[in-house]
Amino acid sequence: MEENGGTTENFVDKAIKLKEKEDDLFITNIIRLIANKHLVTRTIDFRIKDRIADKIFSTSSKKQVLTASYKRGKKKE
Repeated sequence: MEENGGTTENFVDKAIKLKEKEDDLFITNIIRLIANKHLVTRTIDFRIKDRIADKIFSTSSKKQVLTASYKRGKKKE
């Protein structure tokens, strides 16, 4: 709900806290999917994108997520 209705800053803070507390692989994958959707569908400052990518995604998937997010931003401009 926070991703759809809240601000990006609140979503990022809550997603990071939830990811750090959670041990269940299924839940962490859901958090990643929702964070990926948020990064790709919203116009977000690059510092926030980098922060959420650092905390939520693995090193290998971080590059892919950020690339998709930046490509989406260029299309919109």
